[in-house]
Amino acid sequence: MPLLSLLAAVAAVSACRGAGAEPPSQPDHEPRRGTDVRLARDSEIFRALVPPHSTLAAVLQTHQLLAHETAALVRTISEKFDLRRVRAGQPYRIERLLDGRLREFEYEIDHVRRLIVRRSNDHTPADTGDDTGDDSGTDNAAFEAELAEIPSRVEQVIVHGGISRETPSLVQALEATGERIELGLALAEVLSGEMDFNTDLQPGDTFRLVVERSVREDGVFAGYGSVLAAEYVNAGRLLQAVRFTPPNGAPGYYDAAGRSVKRFFLKSPLKFEPRITSSFARARRHPVLNYTRAHNGVDYGA
Repeated sequence: MPLLSLLAAVAAVSACRGAGAEPPSQPDHEPRRGTDVRLARDSEIFRALVPPHSTLAAVLQTHQLLAHETAALVRTISEKFDLRRVRAGQPYRIERLLDGRLREFEYEIDHVRRLIVRRSNDHTPADTGDDTGDDSGTDNAAFEAELAEIPSRVEQVIVHGGISRETPSLVQALEATGERIELGLALAEVLSGEMDFNTDLQPGDTFRLVVERSVREDGVFAGYGSVLAAEYVNAGRLLQAVRFTPPNGAPGYYDAAGRSVKRFFLKSPLKFEPRITSSFARARRHPVLNYTRAHNGVDYGA
């Protein structure tokens, strides 16, 4: 039966069923709308960054947690995570009950992992009748810690740019497109058998890439995946590479004719790996003028 005839028959049957069906019964009265109930706030949430030259215990003490709670939390965390790896500038979040007890602590280890500690006994502390102010025995604080991946999505993006007087290096050209140095290193690795990215760059060169990029749910960049395809025009010479995985083989990069772009000898005796001598900073002591001012750029060593 032709497709249009089949669709017409289905529509006719549906119309017949609809004609003989009884209309839905209406309720005798409209349902009464419920009244919103406001629940009393039982906790406070604090978000901040780990300050320089600080320990985790010191960070917790600044939020007026109970002393025995802080000790129990640090002890629980140390079983899952090396406390020496707590880094200044990393974000953390604390949810504290109004009576001073901790409900949840979260620390961002890096772009893709976080440490989460939750209270495992959320009962109200018993009243011991002791008015001495010692809270060490009022609650047997117990916590559970876990290392979890930060949810993220992988998207395929197209990046294109070029070498010019304003962007004479591959790193600068990529930064002008909003990308990072890691993508430049990945491109140089893919085409390392075809050109020397240390010396072969020419004004007027252009490039295009298709790359996987991970982005967290909050929009924060979480890293690059594989370069799926790359194209570089160097002084009029077209270089192309496409990622492909042969059956029962390892993934590699091939040109338009199906030849591997991997070479036994690289074009450069040295790996393309720009050395950062001075990072972007809001306040940096100038090496020549010897006073502090903003450094709105990234310096690379020769």
